[in-house]
Amino acid sequence: MKKFIFSSNIMGSLRLGFLFGVLAIFTISPFHFDVADGIRIDFLLAMDLFIEEDTLVKDPATGEEVPFSELKSGNPKLSSSLNQLVSACKHSAEFRVNAFAKERGMKLKDDLIQVVIEINADSREPLAEEILYEVRDRIIQAGGKFELDFHNLLQVLLPVEALEEAASWPEVKFIREPFRAYPIKDGSEVRDQTNGDLPKSQQIQRYEKSGLEIPRKNSLDDLVCPDKNIEIFSPGPSKYEQIPKEETVNNENFLGQGLCLKREKLDSASASAEVRFCTEHNCSLTVTFGGQTHSSKLSCDTRLCFKGVPPGSYSYKAIGCGSTRTGNLNVKAGYQYLVTFCPIDSDDCCPTGCGSEGSYRCEKCASPPDVTWTSEGVSLILSDGWKAAGYTGAGIKIAVIDTGFKNYSSLLGKELTDSVTTKFYGSGDNIYGTEHGTACAEIIYDMAPGAQLFFTQPRTDVELGDAVNWCVSRGILVISRSASFITCGPLDGTGPINDIVNQAVNHGITWVNSAGNKAQAHWSGDFYDPDGGGFANFSGTDETNDFPTIEGKKVIIGMIWDDPWGASCNDYDLYVFRSDDSSPVAYSTGIQDGDDDPSEFITFTPQSGTSYGFAIKKKSGISKNIHVTLATENPLKYQVPETSICIVANNPNVIAVGAVDWNSPSTIEDFSSWGPTTDGRIKPDLVAPDRVSTFSYGDYPHGFRGTSASCPHVAGACALVKQASPAWSSGQIKYFLESEATDLGTPGKDNTYGSGLVYLSELPGNVPENGYLVTSHLWIRAVINTVEKGPIEALWQKGGDGTTARGDRVIWGHFHASPSDVTWGSENNPDLFVKIWFDVSGRADVNFFHVSVPDIEVYSDYPYDGVRDEQGTTTMSRRYIRQYYENGQSHMDENYEDGNPPAGYWPTGNPSGYSIINAARIGSIINTVEKGPIDAVWRLGGQDTTSRGDQVVWGHFYASPSDVTWGSENNPDLFVKMWFDVTGRVDVNFFHVSVPDIEVYSDFPNDGTYDQKGTTIMPNRYIRHEYWR
Repeated sequence: MKKFIFSSNIMGSLRLGFLFGVLAIFTISPFHFDVADGIRIDFLLAMDLFIEEDTLVKDPATGEEVPFSELKSGNPKLSSSLNQLVSACKHSAEFRVNAFAKERGMKLKDDLIQVVIEINADSREPLAEEILYEVRDRIIQAGGKFELDFHNLLQVLLPVEALEEAASWPEVKFIREPFRAYPIKDGSEVRDQTNGDLPKSQQIQRYEKSGLEIPRKNSLDDLVCPDKNIEIFSPGPSKYEQIPKEETVNNENFLGQGLCLKREKLDSASASAEVRFCTEHNCSLTVTFGGQTHSSKLSCDTRLCFKGVPPGSYSYKAIGCGSTRTGNLNVKAGYQYLVTFCPIDSDDCCPTGCGSEGSYRCEKCASPPDVTWTSEGVSLILSDGWKAAGYTGAGIKIAVIDTGFKNYSSLLGKELTDSVTTKFYGSGDNIYGTEHGTACAEIIYDMAPGAQLFFTQPRTDVELGDAVNWCVSRGILVISRSASFITCGPLDGTGPINDIVNQAVNHGITWVNSAGNKAQAHWSGDFYDPDGGGFANFSGTDETNDFPTIEGKKVIIGMIWDDPWGASCNDYDLYVFRSDDSSPVAYSTGIQDGDDDPSEFITFTPQSGTSYGFAIKKKSGISKNIHVTLATENPLKYQVPETSICIVANNPNVIAVGAVDWNSPSTIEDFSSWGPTTDGRIKPDLVAPDRVSTFSYGDYPHGFRGTSASCPHVAGACALVKQASPAWSSGQIKYFLESEATDLGTPGKDNTYGSGLVYLSELPGNVPENGYLVTSHLWIRAVINTVEKGPIEALWQKGGDGTTARGDRVIWGHFHASPSDVTWGSENNPDLFVKIWFDVSGRADVNFFHVSVPDIEVYSDYPYDGVRDEQGTTTMSRRYIRQYYENGQSHMDENYEDGNPPAGYWPTGNPSGYSIINAARIGSIINTVEKGPIDAVWRLGGQDTTSRGDQVVWGHFYASPSDVTWGSENNPDLFVKMWFDVTGRVDVNFFHVSVPDIEVYSDFPNDGTYDQKGTTIMPNRYIRHEYWR
């Protein structure tokens, strides 16, 4: 007998409804149902799953009933979804194998599955030729096909039955499905499925076209147009069949001129069929079918679907698109039919005026009228000075990396440049399945009409690596990418996809990426299971996080947790359950036992009238912080917008762009992803307009929506800045745009708006080739004298910008080495802290605090005239240099420090302190004039791990504004950098910034009692605490 433990909060409703429910079931319900201890299972509320390990459930892969505990992966070298496919192949008919693969979005062609084989080799270098050739031979011998390689990754086609054999090859580390990029959609709400007034036997579903679509997946539901190319890896289209000519006569299936009929076998057990009507063009049609009439504007994306149609002969009539069509359709049970208008003869398919209904957007109709579409964002971003200067992006090559470029060729010389250079992957459907990339390119052209455009649409991580190599070889200077990945790395800017991005940046490319539209489609939190049932509780006793769906539109869910990538020893599983009966619909149960990625991934296709929720189960290990993201952007019942920034926008070297409506640019779009990254960095970096006008998506109020539209605005701005300052690095361009942005939201850079709305105000003739204009009048520069490479330009990272109550302005940040110059270079490994103070009296102070080992040359110029006013060198002993400007004169002070606390000061406080990584605790007390000793507040700046394994954490202490008027998180009083060396040494470095004496404390390992303490003062600014592990 199945055992379920019912919580008291739902027992009342079960008792009240039980008698009436059972009566109704046995008197009117024709459907089969399961019973658990006499209670109908679909009475169980979604808030509790009631599933124990021995509960019998239906395996979505095989259709067989198995104990719940057996829904798990088999071969540890195969991903969870591939294990399920293997299981379906072993225990099911071919039809179920194909259906399972299709529902999960797997790419099958001729019984071959597209997979990525990870080889045991350096992931940062090309694979040795002898290994590559040997594995390629084995793939061919196993009946597979080799497609592409990038470093240690091979993209191949393998027979399903050969997957386990391939996993046994000694060179193979892991076999998985390719990481696939998902376009950042338009942010429009995903709605629940609703039916019209038709009886259940003939329900009609209206498919509304949103501004952006995920590339068509070529199920009959998502077919672009039946006379166009079919995606070569899709299992579905291989079963599409053109209705034979002999079946279109003698009133069996009679089609009028200019119509096309295709059908697909769905379910041999079904007693009914589906009939769908669409048009290749965007035209209004009135369709009469089976005695019912409905009017709608139809296209390949918007169609009428009659569901549950009994077998039989039906007449239909369609009025619109320039003509009237009638015919008969012989419907067979278990089939899905698609009737498409005007795919063959386009002479009469366009309405009067052609473009009046938008049908000119189809390549078969007339060319678009001579109307120029210009994004409204251009006038918001470009100042009159930039426009008058004549910068157009001339000489700058921009690559648009996207998911498709439908109709781009018809826009050349009109909405795009006269010509573009392309590198495409896959078939026509992959290239032309969506206008998403075309719309992005239109915006770039509006911003920088003189730039050269390059298009590429890699579908997988391996193809992305190949595309980046192509960009490097072509001399690309800016990449614009409005797409994201999930479950392919941690959310701290590292991982295999971000390694590919870093390769581009290291070759001088400025990478701009949409932040993502996941603010409402993301959940994160620590695993919490108060009832001990094994499943996480999201709120109270609710163990599922529900989301709406649209019938036939795939749902894609990814889960990661905070274990080291490639070394997870905490095993978590991800499930999707029906909300009505708590039955599992899909699951991902990969094994994490010490050398695996902390990730799970699910794709499934929802059914009509059914709601769903995902659930998280801890198989083994300890509680971890978990992130779940719906790539298809279905809004969640329990949303956590923080840390929803997408991969690769979380990369520190990438300019991440959020979205604001151009018509109200001071308000963030509710779907625009938020920071911070999981390592504490602020993201996004900028926001830019969306809902703008493009030929591809039309005009306001909808137009081109989402961070996808925002991203190309910034990419275009990068091209203009690069033209103005050709010697600038990607880091300098990023800083310039952030410093020029219009601040929005919380003062300073924040995790909603970043540094603000992108705006080019400073005339390009006033920007220096080296160093940074932190304001329009102050220039600073740092050069690090490295052992490995000699002098290198340090990169400036602005931390914040604030104003005190009396009007002083504070800017702070740090310089760091570029990772393209030295292995230890990182945005989160500060080499030189900087605090700039503009006093209300007119004095300007530039304070440099030396952190790292190499000597660092520091420069400043105020007011900026292109000739530096002050220059000095900070060292391990000369830790502090102050360059200040007063009464038209420049000055410089230096402090020599040994890291020891000054004599005569005895800290006696006991601040509450803050726990840092690795069981370290630090605290600080500021001895103010106004209020005496106060506990300082800690703000984490970031953390990182070097290539050799050292860990670094940095941030600053500040006075609370509730204690003193000058207190602000953007007015640092004490900079801190902690270094956990691979040798076991631990350094805690304190750098005194402000006027009052500041007591500093540290404890390692944290036992509640501070081990070391000291007092930093103006003449003795640096104290170092050392520990050994």
